[in-house]
Amino acid sequence: MLNLLNNILPHHSKDKYYFFSGDHYTRYTSENGTDKNFPRAVSDNWSGLWDLFPGPYDASIIKYNYTKYYFFKGNQYVRYTPGEGVDSGYPKYISEYWTKLWREMPGPYDACFYAKTKDKYYFFKGENYVRMSTGSGGGVDAGYPKKIKDHWHNMPEVFPPPYDAVVQSKANESIYFFFKGNEYVRYNTSLGIDTSEGEYPQSTEYSWPGVWQLKTYSAITLGSFTPLGPLFSIRLLENKAINMVPLDNINLELLYTVENDGFVGYTKTYRVNMAAGANKTITLQIDGENIATLPIKNAPSDSDSEPFSLAMGSCLDDGRNLQLQIGTVEKMVSENPDMMIWNGDTSYYNGKKTNGGWNTFEDNVVERGDMKNPTHSMFLRMFKTRHHPSIVNAMCNIPAISTWDDHDFGFNNSTTQNMSPQQITDATKVFRTCWPNNYKQSQPVNLQSPLDKPINHSVRYGRTEIFFPDSRSHRGPDPDPEDGKILGDVQLSLLITSMTNSDACLKILIISSQLIPTKENGEGFYASARGERTTLLDAFKADDFGGRVLILSGDVHYSELSYDGNTSDNPTIIEVTSSPMLLKAGADAKTPAELGSDPSKQTRIWSAKGNTYAILNISYTDNDNEPIITIQMRNSDGTTADIYIDDDELVPDPKPANAIWKGDGELESSF
Repeated sequence: MLNLLNNILPHHSKDKYYFFSGDHYTRYTSENGTDKNFPRAVSDNWSGLWDLFPGPYDASIIKYNYTKYYFFKGNQYVRYTPGEGVDSGYPKYISEYWTKLWREMPGPYDACFYAKTKDKYYFFKGENYVRMSTGSGGGVDAGYPKKIKDHWHNMPEVFPPPYDAVVQSKANESIYFFFKGNEYVRYNTSLGIDTSEGEYPQSTEYSWPGVWQLKTYSAITLGSFTPLGPLFSIRLLENKAINMVPLDNINLELLYTVENDGFVGYTKTYRVNMAAGANKTITLQIDGENIATLPIKNAPSDSDSEPFSLAMGSCLDDGRNLQLQIGTVEKMVSENPDMMIWNGDTSYYNGKKTNGGWNTFEDNVVERGDMKNPTHSMFLRMFKTRHHPSIVNAMCNIPAISTWDDHDFGFNNSTTQNMSPQQITDATKVFRTCWPNNYKQSQPVNLQSPLDKPINHSVRYGRTEIFFPDSRSHRGPDPDPEDGKILGDVQLSLLITSMTNSDACLKILIISSQLIPTKENGEGFYASARGERTTLLDAFKADDFGGRVLILSGDVHYSELSYDGNTSDNPTIIEVTSSPMLLKAGADAKTPAELGSDPSKQTRIWSAKGNTYAILNISYTDNDNEPIITIQMRNSDGTTADIYIDDDELVPDPKPANAIWKGDGELESSF
């Protein structure tokens, strides 16, 4: 992998690019990333180039007829013929053979490229550029040099020069990539900086896989809480120990290490052993060198009535729209919650659909999709997401706790029958690598999927306990929704037992698929696993259950407040659905018809549409520690979301999508 980019060349015939850095280069294919056994020394494969004209090179360009390469350095250049080597008589002075170029804009040059669509050469230097005609009689076009800011739409404002390299896309000749340092932009000749795939600049490290040298450490993620202390994970290129600058009564304990199949080294998950309720800043070290400081707060003791807040969202499209959801994440972080709940669909599977059906897939389609891609495409997209500065800031400052949903490292509504045991194990490994949750360490017998370790987990935070079942690995197809499975018999029984035995006064169930709503369409329990739904809701309303139940769900691409038991203004159970953090490109918010009717008209309180996240504040009454829960649905820009449907009717006038569930059980909506 390269450390610093000097120049780029498109391959003369194939869909490939050459990236040069010092005395090494790498060959990159758009579809697969860096080719095998790269980078290599320039001297090994570019005959005579390094011997006759040693780099690093300022800029390079391909000849208009794709038969020659030109390498520029200082006031000289060489011409290179692919498959043969440096042409006779080179190097030569730029001023003698590119006379008009040197006269109008003397070198050295920052970057240059050939635009096939215009049949022109472009040379960049500082804030200026020139355009040249090709061929033996070519020269600098009239009126050049010009200012980049006057002719390249919004480039200097968003991505100021000088640039290290520029190259035209081999796949789309209206697209150009501008590189500087460890960032790049995608430029469309008719639009300017191309935001169809998100905002720019973006990091080069994970957008051009395998080209750039990864940092020694990266992707620090604050995770879940345990009785002994909070968790965090960190990715390392080498399997080295992480230490901490000593603090009284605090120490690090390595829980497990995952080798990331040679792609990004190792992921280590640590626990910071510290007293309940302790709040410290720790400094991490590798080989005695300080690498990062982290704000670490442990959960309060089980009997502590300390109030807390959580931010919750789902459906984070980590593919082409990564940049568009950054604002949502930044707004969530600005609320300064005690934890962020990533409630499913946090990484979307890219696979092959057949017969026009979203849920109809060929056998072993996973082999041709993300999970068995040579570079683990899904893993790569998650890593790319994690290395965006805004995501880094979120993960390093707010504990991130995630649930395991059907889209997470599998296609939509995938079941145990769709994936082989090895694929499920691989998917589990990837998920555990990305999310430092407090996974259950014991393996229950008779689990319905062959996982090495289960994905379900829980968090205790004072007088509240939060349960995260696995709503993906145990899914089983059944044409009859009464007999369908989302949790599976064994996990369902274990979940009910754990929640019943908990002495918490508030029990929060994080489950990506909707549980309470009675819509027959969609992916909820009523549509897919009606028997499990009845079993859970009956258990929560049983006399011996104890405590109040709050359900948090996602997945459906709209937001909703639902209830079960008693009345809508004094319910036994409520469910808050928050989805999506980002709609896919070109998609609109759900219409009333797509939301579906509520046949019983006894579950929906209100629905909201659009990109949203939820903020929940939990406190307790002074006398009997009954929970008080304030629910606020936010738009992606942080403003209060509006109610769209109240029961089954469109709301004519805006009302805020919020509610408060009081200590006495009364629910006040849209206050």
